[in-house]
Amino acid sequence: MTVVTQPSSGIPDDYPKTRADRFGPAYVAIHAAPLRFAFNRFTVSALELHWGTLLSPMPGSMLRLQLGLFRLGVVL
Repeated sequence: MTVVTQPSSGIPDDYPKTRADRFGPAYVAIHAAPLRFAFNRFTVSALELHWGTLLSPMPGSMLRLQLGLFRLGVVL
């Protein structure tokens, strides 16, 4: 559920509604980590790429591109 709050800056009053109308209930993304290694409980990855878009109301109306340089994870 997306919640857009009222801005406290000089942004127009109808901006939160206009922005909220572009969000949809469905989102799809691709995550690629070509340099990912597992060592027992630890995971190390580098050069990750995340790309995603909304499926509705208009596919491709909003895109997300995220680049990750380095990530270290541990399984508890």
